Amino acid sequence: LAAAAGYRLRVLSPDEATLQNCAGAATRLHSATALPDLPLDPWTAFVTLFHDREWETPLLKAALGSEAFFVGSVGSRRTHELRVESLSASGVAPHVLEKLRAPIGLIPSTRDPSSLALSVLADIVAAWPCEGM
Repeated sequence: LAAAAGYRLRVLSPDEATLQNCAGAATRLHSATALPDLPLDPWTAFVTLFHDREWETPLLKAALGSEAFFVGSVGSRRTHELRVESLSASGVAPHVLEKLRAPIGLIPSTRDPSSLALSVLADIVAAWPCEGM
């Protein structure tokens, strides 16, 4: 959906099936402690879809320390509370955590992949800082 709208997409995953589905736009994650270079500039939106905080915490920590205009994660409010606890324990300052948007998506609690993709993309587009870009 993002590619169809003309956005460049990069998928980071340790999952072989996900990597195959995103051929050409995918980078394998080998270790949560050895992350690839994440060139996150002011035109970048960064979204996590992980259920595993072992992967999510270091990726979000890197994204929150970047210039990305949008950093967000899917999941319930309870999941977000646990995510914030994990990020805080890893040294992310409270004022930096304010940049994290969660749960993301304009359609509340959607679960099917198509609706979730549309919901998250709409949230990103709505957050785009039009002035000065």
